Amino acid sequence: MINADYLFVVEWSPTQKCVHIQSLKDSLAKNRAAVMTGAKSDWLTILVTDSRQEAHDFAAEIQNWRDHDEEIQQEVDTEYAELW
Repeated sequence: MINADYLFVVEWSPTQKCVHIQSLKDSLAKNRAAVMTGAKSDWLTILVTDSRQEAHDFAAEIQNWRDHDEEIQQEVDTEYAELW
């Protein structure tokens, strides 16, 4: 069995336009709770890694890209909105 305490996820929220890092164990627990309570969330897992440093580096890269490219932001946001 995989120990989810030692894996990290980077998640992206299109509505909040930010990234979040947490353990896979915590992410799964929150997702299970959301299913049970009917809570809505738009956090999308975009990376799973066994390295906290890799997670932080990737999150910084994504946030930097999003902060500096508004044209792409608008395009991605429009495409995401069309999915829902």
